[in-house]
Amino acid sequence: MRKKTKDADNPLRKLRELLATAGRERISQKELAQLIGISANTIRKIEFGSRSLTDTVLTEVKVATGARWDRERRRWTQLEEKLFTHEDYTEHRRRMLNPSTMDQAIQQSTVVLIHCRIEWLFDNVPEKSREKLRSRVDYFLERCKRDFKLTTNDASFYAPGVVLRTLITPDSLRHRNRSCKSGMNAKSLRSSSVAGVPERSIRAVGPVL
Repeated sequence: MRKKTKDADNPLRKLRELLATAGRERISQKELAQLIGISANTIRKIEFGSRSLTDTVLTEVKVATGARWDRERRRWTQLEEKLFTHEDYTEHRRRMLNPSTMDQAIQQSTVVLIHCRIEWLFDNVPEKSREKLRSRVDYFLERCKRDFKLTTNDASFYAPGVVLRTLITPDSLRHRNRSCKSGMNAKSLRSSSVAGVPERSIRAVGPVL
């Protein structure tokens, strides 16, 4: 029989306390559910211990709040293992809703990094597993399109020739190859389109290959 998690020690309950404004003990399960885009029933089950806190849910939490769950130390953190606070949440939401020029530059660099990671995967996956990888990536892209209700310009999404002609030019290929081969480290980022972005902010993009 699955052991029930102590309610007070549950990660989502702790998070609800951290997200509460002054004068409130914690936000409600319904409020958290609306914030991260899952059902309140799922929140209740996770807090009760009858359902696991999956990586998928943790990803939704990170996107919506900026908080990362440290499983080993059982605490919510922000960047570089800094303890997560309500002020961090407020700043994260501001950056999402009203991004500065620097925030936009970091977001753009993240897109470049994602392209590099996908390219690295296909360059390094064993030949026998290439089709499996392609299917997973294709399924993920389809799911993203559906989840975000993207219905315009379908022709470009489903016509590889159009996408290649639109997105890939000789100059863009040369630039991306240089970036990917250099590992898109902090030094190369500082000398590219995100010059002037603090190294701490560059690290916030995430681990690079």
